[in-house]
This record gives sequence, structure tokens and C-alpha cells, in this order.
Amino acid sequence: MQAASFASVSVGGKSVVTSGVYERSFVCNGRVLHHILDPRTGKPAETDVLSATVIADKSLDADGYTTALIVMGADEALTFAEQTPGIEAILLTTNARLLKTTGLQGEDVQLQAG
Repeated sequence: MQAASFASVSVGGKSVVTSGVYERSFVCNGRVLHHILDPRTGKPAETDVLSATVIADKSLDADGYTTALIVMGADEALTFAEQTPGIEAILLTTNARLLKTTGLQGEDVQLQAG
């Protein structure tokens, strides 16, 4: 399943990494399964986060955080990102909420139509 862009953010001198459960997925026995595994179960993460974007100094760090935030679920992920120095996060939830860390509240993060 391919997803269109849903938001944009302008940054300078940082890395922006996005991971989502809508990428690399398939249907098995009527269930959509994706590639982001929960290390506690070894199965695709059951989460209310469709997409996590992390802004950080290094892409390697941002990539690891995006996966972790998806596994955590929206509420825990937002709290974790707020408490982690050096990162900002944008989360899209299964009920179409766009959540962002307080460091991005004044920034130009825009939902895109369509």
C-alpha cells in the first residue's frame, strides 16, 4: 500500500526520517501485517501510530527513534519524544490525529490536503 504525503516540515541542518506501518505491508488471513516488529512479541507492532517522523542531528538516530515511537503507541511516544534531548517528532495516528512535540508547535508543520 502506497501513501501520499500528508504533511510537510521545513528544517535546516537536520535530518528528517519517517517510518510508517503503511510501507512494506501485506494482507494475511484478512489482517494487514507490516514490517515494524514489536521486540516484546516478535510480531508486527499493534499500534495506533501510522507514521512517525523524527527530526534529529543524525539520520541513524532518527531512524531508530521512528521505529521505537511506532511500537510505543501515540501517547507514550509523544511523552518519550518530549523527554529525549535532541529530537522532535511528528506522529500521525490511526484516527487521523497529527501530534507533534512542543519544540515544533511554532514551526511550519502543515497538513496537506488529499
